[in-house]
Amino acid sequence: MKRQKKESKKAKAEQRIDHKQMQRIALIHEMIKAEKYPSREDLINAFKNELRLDNVSVRTCQRDIDILRDGFGAAILYSRRLNGYYYANSEFELVFRNKTTPEQAFYLSICKSLLDGLKGTPVAKKISGVIDFLSGNEGNCCKFADRIGTLPKPYSADVPQEKWDIIMDALKFNKIIEFDYTGRYDGKTKHRRTRPYQFLLNDGTPMLFCYDELAAGGKGGERLFALSRMKDIKDTGRTFTLPENYDFASRCRGGRFGMFISDSYEEYEIDLYFDARYLVRECIWADDQVLIENDEKNCTKIKFTSAQYLKVLEWVLARADCAIPRKPQRLVDLWKHSITNMKWNMDNRL
Repeated sequence: MKRQKKESKKAKAEQRIDHKQMQRIALIHEMIKAEKYPSREDLINAFKNELRLDNVSVRTCQRDIDILRDGFGAAILYSRRLNGYYYANSEFELVFRNKTTPEQAFYLSICKSLLDGLKGTPVAKKISGVIDFLSGNEGNCCKFADRIGTLPKPYSADVPQEKWDIIMDALKFNKIIEFDYTGRYDGKTKHRRTRPYQFLLNDGTPMLFCYDELAAGGKGGERLFALSRMKDIKDTGRTFTLPENYDFASRCRGGRFGMFISDSYEEYEIDLYFDARYLVRECIWADDQVLIENDEKNCTKIKFTSAQYLKVLEWVLARADCAIPRKPQRLVDLWKHSITNMKWNMDNRL
């Protein structure tokens, strides 16, 4: 009977706590389990520094401790000599239940494959832990989520916690930040003062989509910045009003070729041959794409509009001798220039 009452009490405790409270309770358990003898003040500081939860009151912290003790059966004691909490039973383990079905767990675990692009960032481990918890994978040696495969792909160098914290605070509270930035193409370092709109991932590279107040000689403009090339990031102490339409995807003018924007919105025509014909049919590359088949010439023409000309060029070059651009002219010229350089490298550097 006592066991049934204890399990019922635990079930009720789990039903009334939300995700943030789960995070706090898990952190309390982690700190007590590590024999750090945390006080309530220590726990509140950990909530702020590790969970980014500000303004957690002493009363809320005490309520979390009570739930851990009464709802989950943790034998928590307080040491006056060490001024902190400890477990009377060091073998105690905190286990959250969830009602996720195996099928739901499988679909949720698909999200885990997206984490590969976040390697090197402090957030990756935390998100993975949340997914494991929700999908019922914590503590299992053979996880159902492992049945979802991911392909090895490059990821950016480690992002220091200090840099990550400033950027996340800027996104959360609409703070204006400044930093020195080295350009990808010209290699020059310039000072930037930006209003961060969105965090993005570009083939494993963490990026920030911002309005740069210093762009175009002080006129300002929207820009993309790779976190790895941002140095000496500082909070200016100023805030900004987020515009209604701040979504990066809306700047691509219907193109779906990657992370690149320009002021030029152009019409494209590209002829595809051989295997490329089948590949182009498998995806939507632009919102307004049209495919025109010519079986006599073994050719499929794709027509679309986009503001991502450099990414379209990369896409065409990746298809080697199976793709020929027809429009716009500057894409044709860039394609010819790239092929000419490849030919020169082959003749002179091989």
